[in-house]
Amino acid sequence: MRSSHYLSLPGTRTRCFLMAVLLLACTPESLPTPETADDNFAGSEICRDCHPDAFTAWEGSHHERALAKATGANILGNFESAEFEDGTRRARFTRDGEDFYVEVPGPDGASDRLKVAYVIGVDPLQQLLVERPEGQFQAFPIAWDTRAGRWFALHDAGTEAGDAAPGDWLHWTGSAFNANSMCIECHATNVDVGYRPSSRNYQTTWSEGTVSCEACHGPRARHAADPFNAPSNRTAHAEAAPEDRDRIAQRAELETCGPCHSRRRRIHAVPAPSDSFHDRYATELVHEGLYAADGQIVDEVYVLGSFLQSRMYAEGVRCTHCHDPHTLQLVAEGNDLCSKCHDARYDSRSHHHHEEGSPGSQCVECHMRARTYMQIDPRRDHGFHLPRPDQSVAFGVPNACNACHADRDATWARDHVIARYGPQRPHDIHATAAFAADRSGNADADRLLGAAYEDPATPPILRATALARLAARGRSPLGSRIAMGLASADPMLRASAAAATEGLPPAERFELLAPQISDPSRSVRTEIGRILGPHALHDRERPRADSNPALLAAWNEYLEVQRSLGNQPGAEMNLAIANTQAGRTDTAEDHYLRALELDADFLPARFNLALLYDGQGRSQQAESQLRAALDTNPELGEAYYSLGLLLARDPARREETANALAEAARKLPDRPRVQYNAGLAHQRLGRAEAATVFLEEALRLEPGEADFRIALAILAAQQGQWSEARFHAQQFSLEHPDDARGTALRRQLHRPEP
Repeated sequence: MRSSHYLSLPGTRTRCFLMAVLLLACTPESLPTPETADDNFAGSEICRDCHPDAFTAWEGSHHERALAKATGANILGNFESAEFEDGTRRARFTRDGEDFYVEVPGPDGASDRLKVAYVIGVDPLQQLLVERPEGQFQAFPIAWDTRAGRWFALHDAGTEAGDAAPGDWLHWTGSAFNANSMCIECHATNVDVGYRPSSRNYQTTWSEGTVSCEACHGPRARHAADPFNAPSNRTAHAEAAPEDRDRIAQRAELETCGPCHSRRRRIHAVPAPSDSFHDRYATELVHEGLYAADGQIVDEVYVLGSFLQSRMYAEGVRCTHCHDPHTLQLVAEGNDLCSKCHDARYDSRSHHHHEEGSPGSQCVECHMRARTYMQIDPRRDHGFHLPRPDQSVAFGVPNACNACHADRDATWARDHVIARYGPQRPHDIHATAAFAADRSGNADADRLLGAAYEDPATPPILRATALARLAARGRSPLGSRIAMGLASADPMLRASAAAATEGLPPAERFELLAPQISDPSRSVRTEIGRILGPHALHDRERPRADSNPALLAAWNEYLEVQRSLGNQPGAEMNLAIANTQAGRTDTAEDHYLRALELDADFLPARFNLALLYDGQGRSQQAESQLRAALDTNPELGEAYYSLGLLLARDPARREETANALAEAARKLPDRPRVQYNAGLAHQRLGRAEAATVFLEEALRLEPGEADFRIALAILAAQQGQWSEARFHAQQFSLEHPDDARGTALRRQLHRPEP
């Protein structure tokens, strides 16, 4: 088993998070007023007099209506005793004056009557936040379709979230729908999540319960008091060289829009409007499950990650070139939007080869394909991809052509593109070949990932992903590549490089990271603190953390962030890992158990808890955790492997050991060490034929590995297959001439045969 660092989504389950706002408190009596005055924030109303046009444009926008109290003026759904039922879920929506309720079946068979506290969104759907008895509010899983005028389930039956039972993390009453820690910051202004670890409750506050002027422009109380003398964020732009101004403007807009329009992890404990994006969040990289190998969107990733991969980003395009920042509407309709910057010849049949006015003639249909989330909400991919059916053929990624021409295959589409545009495709700045090779287990993946990472033309988010995957694969030298990343001006690359040191020997880790401990970006500092902090507490050859203030600060900053993240299994597991590394195993156990209390199917926590128990000699409890993991997912090869290694210590359980390791070998066919251990287990039981199959497969996967070659030689000798045994011994000596085991093995095998 290996330790698993988890900051956002468990890799073993698919998670779907709803945009919502949630307030928690110890008791209903102690519930604070969420809208709390802050002397630094003036409130949006004060902006109206001096900025009437911007204010009028903002009023009624999706930002202004991001969150609203559940009143007759704000609720759009039918609460006149309307009912919803889809065979697995049932709800009734009622109204009592100005109070709105949802009735759902309770655990005892009676109905629970839950008061609706807030609504979020107005188009294409509106969600409900219902008040729970313990003073918390949860995002309800049945929403109102504001276009079709109907109630609908956000998750289909047959999906994990759709079928989740009460007590499951993915059930709507679970912490997956705890919007304090998941998404509250994007529905109000100046949000303090306010999680209290000691009571496991929230005291969440905000300045305004809407995405107001100051949500984007920052606190403006000083500006409102003295409009002409207050500091301005335009100074840097005005003083910059003309050639730098576009990039500065782009960066400023991404700092403003990115926090809410991105798939990211929160890395701040308390709000600080002056912090940069990388002081507040860490962007999710282009990993499998979130994006296709060519970067097209798969899961709900909220724009920024795809935009950072694009040629548009590289050329300095910014959000407001296309979107009005106040109304949130497009600044032009149809192809006129693209023709603002691109030559009009692209808006012609000679380029798009489709009937004028047809969907295929629209730029966005080929270059910004949409995917639908939350059942009815289509969102466009901001990677601005070229249609590449040739990559569909080569790598299995989607393409725009077959999205419309679903009755034809990708080969047809590829040939059609070649016929129209010629055989050469434009240079692809995306690391598609590298990511596809990595995901498919192609032996060339390390070389391709390394080339993509070292190419300065590769966008930083892709370089960071390539380095993360190289580190995860653990098959190529990383030192010089990590040093290159740590020297980058891009915080995303520096953070990825810091994380990549985790698999290095401690001394090398310290050598690379120690000079970076005071990095200006929290995303980098907290990674360094996570990796170096706990080890420095015990490393006798290095300064103790308490004698290294910068390291101690980074370590504590990381812990503070994890404690602030709320009732989330990932945060509890991160705290468990940190306490394990610091030697506080009792506290670590508590955090692992808490993570599993929040999500019984959170397999990384089960694996790590089993590892902790095993290290303490509590093998029976370790085995129980591994078997519980297999109850959750019987196809989990890693659990079979860990179980087999655990059972191997008991000579009386050799049969169980061999069975577990054989199952692991079947489910992890690309892991040579798994095949090797399965072979040894069968060898001990005298099953020579099966042992040979496993050992030969291990050697095929990793040619020249010394242990595998020796095992095959010994196994052949045990069967009296002396020529086979001597062959392996001879090959071993050729492959490892300096290994003394080769001489000993040959001497033993050249004894007279009985």
